[in-house]
Amino acid sequence: MRTSTVRYPFFVWLFFMLVISSPALASFSTTPDRLTRACEVLASRLAPLIPAGSRVAVRAFSSPDRHRTLLGLRVQDLLTGALASVEKRRYRVVERLRIAELDTERMLYGQGRGDDLDAWALKLRAGIIVLGTCSLSGDTLLLHARLVNPETGDSLAAAHTRVEAGRDIRLLASTPAPATATAVAMEAVSPGHGSSSSSRPSRVRLFRMSRGRPVASEPGRPITVKVGEKMGFSVRPPMDCRLYIFNYDPRAGDDQVVFVYPLPRIRPKVFLKDRTYTFPRCVDPRAVSYPVEPPLGRMVFKVIGVDSGTARRSLVSGLGNSRGYYVLDRNDLKGLISRLAVLPEAAWWEESVEFWIVGGIGN
Repeated sequence: MRTSTVRYPFFVWLFFMLVISSPALASFSTTPDRLTRACEVLASRLAPLIPAGSRVAVRAFSSPDRHRTLLGLRVQDLLTGALASVEKRRYRVVERLRIAELDTERMLYGQGRGDDLDAWALKLRAGIIVLGTCSLSGDTLLLHARLVNPETGDSLAAAHTRVEAGRDIRLLASTPAPATATAVAMEAVSPGHGSSSSSRPSRVRLFRMSRGRPVASEPGRPITVKVGEKMGFSVRPPMDCRLYIFNYDPRAGDDQVVFVYPLPRIRPKVFLKDRTYTFPRCVDPRAVSYPVEPPLGRMVFKVIGVDSGTARRSLVSGLGNSRGYYVLDRNDLKGLISRLAVLPEAAWWEESVEFWIVGGIGN
């Protein structure tokens, strides 16, 4: 099920074979509430130590052995949001999208390649960098953070916290971080950092199908499906908007992302606020479900909604569609991020739903 050039037709077929959901079923998150709270605690301890007037950027946390994992990216995102949410703060926080833009440029063009904190911070106009590690010790996750002056390399202050490490946190800690420019950018695309995504209801819901009916996983747990099972998802927009739905494999080597909506031969529609849409039933009433196929590992559906009255230019403008669907590759990344960056924060929203494919039924 991972994306590759030869498998792209499957994703187009996948789009036309989705089934879906009931808005009353439980929402899911692979950002555990206790991890969100731990980052809020860490932010409350760091905030008073940040020099007034500073511009702060958070780097992805690493494991003690310097491996980049999904947990490190999740902590970066949550801590960025928590620092920006501190009341009466005396500093500014660099937006996650701006950090993603810079990281993408470094990967694409080799600008500032390596771990030159000073060069990285200079491009972000950040005078303070938050560096940290996340490590597992028995049943506990330890988060260590320090404030660093990137120009001198001096550590100004440090803060620590700990949280129970359940199955979900262990799964995040054992999942490698994306390595390609496209996947890195897609992981970081978010309209703002003022509040955690866990503080609002899910707008996108993914379900495992059983006997033609959606089956919810345990709330707050990572979604795990077996090869041979069937899945689906629904979308409930918070505003009248145009939807862009991506499917990608964070570990794929081809460095491309497939659009499963919109499609070139189907006229795009405006999706209305607070109405639940079942894909692809709203496009093709004959669609029922799709099977889960190998290889095993993490997969992601990302949905971006842009206010129908704001954006004058479509996010798919100029993208290749010779195969009958749109493909976003590394050459298109800067344009996509630039189009999103100029939109007001309130004019678009994003939500990603991730799931793990495991061994087949009966294994």
